[in-house]
Amino acid sequence: MAILKYLIYIVLIIQLSSCYTDFNPKSDEKPELCINSLITAGEPIEVRLSHTYHYNLINTDTDLSVNDGIVRIFINDIEVDKDYVPKEGDRIVIYAESPTYGSAMAEVSVPKALCLGNINYKVTEINENNKTISEIGNSEYQLNVDFNLEVEIEIIDNDSKENYFQFYYEGYYPTVNGISRMENFSEEEKIFFDPGNLEYSLENIF
Repeated sequence: MAILKYLIYIVLIIQLSSCYTDFNPKSDEKPELCINSLITAGEPIEVRLSHTYHYNLINTDTDLSVNDGIVRIFINDIEVDKDYVPKEGDRIVIYAESPTYGSAMAEVSVPKALCLGNINYKVTEINENNKTISEIGNSEYQLNVDFNLEVEIEIIDNDSKENYFQFYYEGYYPTVNGISRMENFSEEEKIFFDPGNLEYSLENIF
């Protein structure tokens, strides 16, 4: 029985022990050409070429750009130049070819714009920061207001396909003759809105 007890201890030690080693897999696959483009109705098409890579052979400073590629864009089977502005319903095919990384093709149809339903918002945690600015003998009063903005947007999507949405927002920076009022404090209107940052943790769709 004593021998059996020692054998049990030895088995437990073997089961609870482990070892590890660094392993860098090697791949003979050559990098392939990639087409990167975000196409929006009403905006010119921008295409960026890159190439595939092995996950353990890259860091954040590695440049994946492909600069020797030729891009051709077809809209509804007709070749167009880079200044073409796509419309809803357009079928877009992009061909790209690189002497280094080969060729690639991408196809997509521009979806129709969605309708928005109810939009509700709530402003909370308002903080004011007042100060007086003196410049060249003139005193100006500046009021900074910080707040949290919660917005609920209803999206009406009747398309049976699986769709993905891009959320975009921008601030309010008035301009005069193409010059931002933030750079021209001689103008009377000095109201700016900086939208800040999204709190992704509050919305599970991100």
